[in-house]
Amino acid sequence: MTFKCKKFSVQDENSGLKVGTDGMLLGAWADVHNFNNVLDVGTGSGLISLMLAQRFDKPMIDAIDIFEGAVIDAQYNFEQSEWKSRLNVLQKNFTNYHLGKYDCIVSNPPFFNKSTKSITESKMIAKHTEMLSAEIIIEYASSFENIKSIQFVLPFSTEEEIINFAKSFGWDLARICQIKPFKSEKANRLLIDFRRLKQPSEKKQFAIREDKLSKEYTEEYIDLLKDFLIIF
Repeated sequence: MTFKCKKFSVQDENSGLKVGTDGMLLGAWADVHNFNNVLDVGTGSGLISLMLAQRFDKPMIDAIDIFEGAVIDAQYNFEQSEWKSRLNVLQKNFTNYHLGKYDCIVSNPPFFNKSTKSITESKMIAKHTEMLSAEIIIEYASSFENIKSIQFVLPFSTEEEIINFAKSFGWDLARICQIKPFKSEKANRLLIDFRRLKQPSEKKQFAIREDKLSKEYTEEYIDLLKDFLIIF
């Protein structure tokens, strides 16, 4: 299947998880303008890397994934894009990969650890946290002083736990955005940016859609994704 954006397309037929709202949110929200070398962990089809390359001219972006199918998709998608000179994908296990060149990490990590396991191995590990989780990323990245920022999209229910976990490794909350599916409902997703330097934290919240009846997108969501989604 090919997912078409305004300036690039994403083929994801070989990837464990398909293009979805979580990746789109992080790719449009993450801030990497002050960084030179960004690592996209668990890249899948490379969506987040492509979005960051479109938004920011400065950083070189490496993407890693443990699955060959995801790497095949990401490599193809990168080669078809206008930013292919700044994008690179590698088949790597995160905790065996040296992070010495990077100053920022972004990730849409698997977090369906309590769900029924999928049939195929790629989908199983893409949806479960045994091999990769926000906690694993934070703990391993903390041993590399060159990394200044770690940015995630996560379930809203993990907010307090992940903030406390990150603090235990010396990370402060720089930005956080709570995402609600509808204005009348509670948040179910979390965009979060941890930094090493102490600074005032920025907290925002918005909904993706106005209400269940009209299902119209909110102005905030349109503004965030208007440079990518062809429906806007």
